[in-house]
Amino acid sequence: MRTIWFLAMCILIATSSLFGNCCENLCVDLHRVVFDHSGIWVEVAGSFVEVDGILFDKVDNKYYAYKKEPKWQCGNCGKYNDPKRDNCWYCGWP
Repeated sequence: MRTIWFLAMCILIATSSLFGNCCENLCVDLHRVVFDHSGIWVEVAGSFVEVDGILFDKVDNKYYAYKKEPKWQCGNCGKYNDPKRDNCWYCGWP
């Protein structure tokens, strides 16, 4: 389990360094992180928010949440699309 966790952290750190700082500045207390079969959840102000991963900053010695971007569901085919797209990737709707 530690090997998988370490590999996931390395991938997230490499991805963030290659594509720029794509995580919001949400500093995370590791006691408020929940790992579930459906994803990684962080408790923020009494409610749980789903995140892609947890990043560690060596300089600040802090953990940060890598947040997911919300996707929109197509009204025609029901598949989920990138928030930056105006029409469905799969069926072209609307």
